[in-house]
Parts: sequence; C-alpha cells; structure tokens
Amino acid sequence: MPRKRPRNLAVAGVLREAKERKGIGDKDLARAVQISERSIQRHLSGQLPTEVELARYQFQLDISPQTIKDAVERGQYGHLKEVYRTYRENRHDLRPIARKYYAKVAHPDFRVVTKSQWLAGSPIPLAQFDQELQKHWMPNEPKLHLPPSLLRLLDGLTYSNLIARIDPEVEQENRFCYRLITVRTQDRFELVCCPSQYSDFINSCDALGFELADWYLRNHKTARRSPRSNGTDLPARRPARQIFNFQNRAACIAISTVLLVLHKSPGRHYFYLAPRASKRLLDSPGGWHVVPSGQFQPETPKDANHDRDFSVERNVMREFAEELLGKKKLEQLIWDEEDFYEDPKVRPLVRGLKSGFVRMYFLGMGCDPVPTKPGLFTAMVIDARHVPKGILKFLGNWESGGKVLPVLLNQLEKYSLDPDVIPDGATCLKLAHQHLDVLMAPHL
Repeated sequence: MPRKRPRNLAVAGVLREAKERKGIGDKDLARAVQISERSIQRHLSGQLPTEVELARYQFQLDISPQTIKDAVERGQYGHLKEVYRTYRENRHDLRPIARKYYAKVAHPDFRVVTKSQWLAGSPIPLAQFDQELQKHWMPNEPKLHLPPSLLRLLDGLTYSNLIARIDPEVEQENRFCYRLITVRTQDRFELVCCPSQYSDFINSCDALGFELADWYLRNHKTARRSPRSNGTDLPARRPARQIFNFQNRAACIAISTVLLVLHKSPGRHYFYLAPRASKRLLDSPGGWHVVPSGQFQPETPKDANHDRDFSVERNVMREFAEELLGKKKLEQLIWDEEDFYEDPKVRPLVRGLKSGFVRMYFLGMGCDPVPTKPGLFTAMVIDARHVPKGILKFLGNWESGGKVLPVLLNQLEKYSLDPDVIPDGATCLKLAHQHLDVLMAPHL
C-alpha cells in the first residue's frame, strides 16, 4: 500500500478535528457531503477528497480555507524537515545501511562502492590521467529525468528547492560542474564527462540520500535493518547495480586528495585531515576528510576556458590553494577568473610539478554509497625540502573552521579504518597506504 503524502494526512487531521468538534457522526456527514460512509472513513484516514468534496466538508464543518492551507504547510514541511534533519545528523547510521545495499555488487574491502577495475594497479601520474580524460569530453549533456517517486516524496518540490526553504544557510551555489557519463577500464581509465550544474547533482544524487533517510526514519525502530537492494524500498535509488549507470543521475564528480608532506627526517612525514565543521556544508557534513578535496569544476563561469580547466591536476592545485593556504585573496583571484597559478603562494608548487618535488597521482575511483556521488581518489606528494616553509603552514578555510590536523604518516592505515573519516577520505587513505612505497619512492 502506498504511503499517504504529508499533505493528505494534514487535511485528514483537520477533518477529524472539525468532525469531533461538531459532534457529527459518519452517517450524517456522509449525507451532507453527498458521499458514502466508506469514503468518509477513507478521507479521515488520509485519502484526499476531491475539490468539490473538500468544499462541502468546509461548509458542513465550518472549516476556513486558511485552516486547510496552514495545516497542509505544517504537515508537509514538518515531515520533510524531520527527514532532512535525519539525513544531516545521522550519516553514521545511514552509511552502513547504504553500503549493505550495495554489498553484492561492490568491492568488499572499501567503504565506498567500487570495483577492482576502478582501482589503479599502480599510481598513475595525474598529468598522464588528464591526457586520457581530455580525449573523451562530451559537450552536450543528456537530458536528466527525475524519478516520479522522488518528486512524490518531496511533495512536488526539488530537493534543492526544499533546502532553500527550510535551511537557506546551506551552501548550494548553482555552478557549472563536470558530470560523469561512462567509465571504461579495459587497458586504461577512459572517463566520458559532460557539462552539468550543481543543482542537478543535488536534485538527482543528494536527493537519494534524502530518500534513504526517509526509509531509515520509518524503519529504524522496527526489525527491518536494511532496505531491499532490488529498489522496492528505494525506487528513486533503483536496484543496487544501477549505481554504476551514471546516465540515470547528474553524477557530478568529487575529487578527494591525500596530501603527503615529506620532510628530511622520516619521523616528520605527515598527511592531513580536516573536519567537515561548517553548518553551511551540503555534501557530507560532519566527520573528517582528507584535504585538499572538492568538486570537479572549472574556475570560469560556463567553462569558458575548458582546455585549461578540464584537468584533475589543476583542480587539485586549486583546492589546495582554497583550503590550505588560508589566503582570501587566492579565493578571490579564482572567482575573478584570473590564473591562480601566477599567485606567489602557488607558483612554487607549479614549479615543483615540473621539477618533481611536487607529484600528483590518480589512485582509483568509487561512489559514496549514500548520495551515490562518484569520486576520484588522488594523492599529492610534496618534498618539503624544496618548498618555501611559509607555504606549508596550513590554515584551513570556512569548510573546516580554519582547522587542519597533521597526522604522522605511519598512522595512514589506522585512520583509513576510523568511522569518523568519511568514506571517500577513508578510501583515499587506504589506497595511499597500499601504494606508499611508490608514492615515497623518489624521496627515499
């Protein structure tokens, strides 16, 4: 039996209250509204009357149109707010449920949903990865169709519109993003990408997390421990195997990077974590993540400098500038559409890419099991002996509340297993640990 929509239940509540106040029985009310007693019972249980029937109810029970309107708004947003709050505050509970949903189709050793062929056998230099990536650009985005079940769940709203109404402080600027369409991994990584908008990601990917939160809210106190993976319980999410079909959603790519800073002494090699502290964060609020990390998107509006900006290596460097150097003017330089590679803080790192004391690698890819967002897992290795000391004094940005935690490199495996590290970050750490000999080879 389909669930009653919040607005239907709100109308039913008004009818029951007014009927009780009037002291009228089902038989007399049915005669007055000119419907059957069975229809009365259905309307009082949550089936929505027709407009004519509702008008008769209002006349017979002295219900004003404003009373109906107010009740509908309370019922609608009351339920949606509760689901939204659950989604924001219960990621710890939702992640294992989502991961179990994909257990039969995913690699068993990672908290993200991935396959063996999506993981690099050995780290691939990002410059090499970018060369292949740029061969497969698709300039026209396929039309996006939101699942009807998702629109019903959101009572006709898009998820981005719901957030704007009930939590307007959350950052959801509708910027241009690079969307994944197809992955081919026969003898190399071939990713077909196309243009998209961040709002499309919110409405088709992040909204799937909202659907999961709705299921959790209705079932976590029952014997049901996880939804059925055939899509019956989560129709918008679809069967588990559909997570690998990127054409059914705006699968805008995230890039997570483990930063390794290597000093002269082996006891002073570090990687870095940052808290997902800001309440303005939409994606994976709470917990800890590797830095630098962020959305794969161009620096210019509408991808005006595509040949330059469609680069994972450049994106990692931009996130490094935004998240770790703590210079507001660097962020402003990017938004003013100037080339941030020319900034004095960034220029030494760019030179390092050419000389080899800054190296970047592709480690693999996978999907966060909750919003099904695809992510690229990369590593950035800096030989601190050749970098001005001031650049390595990391300050953080608004996302982390200005906090960045240096962690000794021998703790990589430990933190890859820490449930407080979000799935993309944990996977990044695990892959870095697996390939540590290669990542550190030039330094040894």
